[in-house]
Amino acid sequence: AFMLGYIYGDIEQKPSGKKLQLYSGKQITSFDFSGCTERSKKIELPVTVHTENAEENGDVVYIISYMRTEDSRILQKVESFLEKESIAYSKVYLVQKEAEIYKPSDLLDIAESISDHIFQEAKISGRTIHLFMRTTAPLAFLLGGKSDLWGHIQLYDFSQSRDSYATSLKKI
Repeated sequence: AFMLGYIYGDIEQKPSGKKLQLYSGKQITSFDFSGCTERSKKIELPVTVHTENAEENGDVVYIISYMRTEDSRILQKVESFLEKESIAYSKVYLVQKEAEIYKPSDLLDIAESISDHIFQEAKISGRTIHLFMRTTAPLAFLLGGKSDLWGHIQLYDFSQSRDSYATSLKKI
């Protein structure tokens, strides 16, 4: 969903009058943006910063987790993966909230706020944003549409069978 958003989901162009329908596993999530005419609101993100085992000049890691149920081990899983792959990082931002998003305007507000936060870190030249996402397909789609402003991105997918992450796609 993230890469589809990168290709087709420019959220700078309001998707008003459009219906977004994405499939995630066996679930179909539909969002009707026809009523979204006002500008996105800046919202307070549930962000925690982790710098343990961090290196001063490393990359930046974002863990985006907006789901019905919180994964209490997500930070541990990502840090284990980073150590195994010898990825140097300066900060890990965990954006995690137990939530179900039903209103398209709320979805746009969340996507815009997350994107603004990532953009502030991406402004530092030479950094790669390592993105670990555990979220709904519509939010991943909208974040992908905003990602052209973030610079170098490395995306990771979670493998249920291995209970770990794997390198997915890289955008330079």
